[in-house]
Amino acid sequence: MASIRHKVSSEGAERKHLGAMKKEYMDKILAWSESLCPLDALLQYIRLVMIGYKALPSGKSLNRKVKLAVTWHLEHLAFSTISFTLWTRNYELLKLKHGDVKLDKTVIDSVFMKYLRGKELSLTINECNAYFEIHLKNYPSSHIILSDLLRWYLLGNHYKIYPHLDMGKVCDALLHLVSWMKWVELVHLGWPMTEEDFLFPVIGTNGVLQPGELLSHDMIQKWINEAVVGSGIPGTFTMHCYCRGGAQYCFMFAPVGQRWTLARVWWWGGWAEGKHRDTLMCYLLDELNCYKNDHSDMLQPVPHEGDRSLAGEAALIQPVSTEVLSMAHASIMADMVSLHTTVREVKEVSCSLLMDVREIRQQLTDMSNLVAKALLTSTSTHSVPVLCQGTTGIDA
Repeated sequence: MASIRHKVSSEGAERKHLGAMKKEYMDKILAWSESLCPLDALLQYIRLVMIGYKALPSGKSLNRKVKLAVTWHLEHLAFSTISFTLWTRNYELLKLKHGDVKLDKTVIDSVFMKYLRGKELSLTINECNAYFEIHLKNYPSSHIILSDLLRWYLLGNHYKIYPHLDMGKVCDALLHLVSWMKWVELVHLGWPMTEEDFLFPVIGTNGVLQPGELLSHDMIQKWINEAVVGSGIPGTFTMHCYCRGGAQYCFMFAPVGQRWTLARVWWWGGWAEGKHRDTLMCYLLDELNCYKNDHSDMLQPVPHEGDRSLAGEAALIQPVSTEVLSMAHASIMADMVSLHTTVREVKEVSCSLLMDVREIRQQLTDMSNLVAKALLTSTSTHSVPVLCQGTTGIDA
């Protein structure tokens, strides 16, 4: 009932919550960003600097305009990925400093170099368990009582970030944050960041980075707006979109077997007991209620049946019925018939081309023979008069 009251206002109209940044939207934003600023090229640039190139190869230098664009994209990707992973509100993440990130530089650099070489899938078990830790000192809200603050200091707001290969590059927080820190240190500063440097500092219009000044909320909102429009994503997104999207993904939309319990969500999201229940309801229960009561796919051959289990898990793990197997078999057979037809058509075209090639080759051979014959005829025709003239001259 509480969820229904929250979802519907006192006037009976349904409340409209702003959009959550879904995992598929994050994928679209990464694709859009890479179309403007290829991530692989940036990683190779960082790798060259890390291994000690003093003078970069021809064509690898960056002018001011390119450097500013690259910095903008890297900072945006790092910020959005960390926010999606930690479910932080943007104003909380803006206050994060380099000293709040604890890592073993040797271990993380070893893992990061495999990313740079494109060999992240060959990470060993030990490397997959390498992590850095983020301490969100500014995470608890000012109205949380002292006991809550002490509990969070002892138990919460310390987050360990591991390689996240199964989520793809877009949600691999280790990749994006380390890439961003390396870019700042190697390209902008020329020395390691200090503990008091903001992790996401201001970038001047001239491309100069100001590590002691944090980004404004307006700049973050501008990033979101540009990325959403550029990626063709529908809806309106504000400062809480990554927090909502990350929470909903882990609770409802992650692959079966990887979805988090409410207790994990409660801890990771930083919601204290008895506090922020409206926030939790907004992020999770309202969305879950919409999902369960959405019957728009009833005509689908295999509907998701979201009302039978949490986020429709039952439809994903239930035994396959004979009817579904028959449908799958019919679909596969239709694909095979289509493939057989295509192969036959390709074979016919290939045979036709082969015949044309043979005909062309024969014509070229015939032409070559005619030219050779003509040359022989021409040679013999011109040689006889010469001999006759020579003989006449001798007789004379």
